[in-house]
Amino acid sequence: MTLWFGLALMTAAAILAVLWPLARRASLSRSGGDVAIYRDQLDEIERDRAAGLIEDNEAASAQVEVSRRLIAAADAQPAPPSDVPSASWRRRAVAIVALVLLPLGATGLYLALGSPLLPDQPLAPRLAAARGDQSVDTLIAQV
Repeated sequence: MTLWFGLALMTAAAILAVLWPLARRASLSRSGGDVAIYRDQLDEIERDRAAGLIEDNEAASAQVEVSRRLIAAADAQPAPPSDVPSASWRRRAVAIVALVLLPLGATGLYLALGSPLLPDQPLAPRLAAARGDQSVDTLIAQV
């Protein structure tokens, strides 16, 4: 019974590890302050170029990079609150269905295809049967 409890516990841990991202709330990776920071960086690059601290080609490449980040931050603004509950509900429903169906499906597949009632089969007798009887007397008789 302890073996089955341990196996069930490991199965639950594996399912939890796989389904954890589905059950979490969507985290906001960027806040609204990121857009302001990137705009300040663009202004700072322009000031440094005007002061002669960086060359024109370096300023242009830095502006392209910061502009790319600014666009990504603007696109990553939080979605309207009306979409969040439905997406969260769907993720949780998928997690619950998977949490129930995965172990039941695995158990059903094992019971259908496996042989849980067969006795143990140690390796040594199986290897001996596969090689046949290769004692010294048998080998001498064959020669």
